[in-house]
Amino acid sequence: MKVSEIIYNRTVTCELCGRDFVVNSKFSRAKRCPECVISIRSGIKREGFRHKSIIGKRKVHVSNLDTLAQKAKEYGMSYGKYVSLKRAGYKVEPITWNDGTNPAWEAWRAELYAIVAACKARAECHGQ
Repeated sequence: MKVSEIIYNRTVTCELCGRDFVVNSKFSRAKRCPECVISIRSGIKREGFRHKSIIGKRKVHVSNLDTLAQKAKEYGMSYGKYVSLKRAGYKVEPITWNDGTNPAWEAWRAELYAIVAACKARAECHGQ
């Protein structure tokens, strides 16, 4: 008898309804009987459900990153711009200019460029 001809039959108890069913694969990880699997996929709740309270779709977790990205999109800027303005302490407001730029972003950018220009001027003074 070849290894491929060996049939592995084992009995498993369904974790939902408690009925025994036969699994004919050596490496099967089946935990539910075929009837319960069909009811889960169709969204019907089984009476003998033990471990979880609801069968069906899982709740979708919305992370903080998704929320911030959505807010940034509402304000017409990228996530990176939005987070950098928030961390810098600026009050982020909706777009008010006709060209589509955000005044808070422009103010922060102007301040940042002023700091860089001052550092360059200082470096030139010390370099001479």
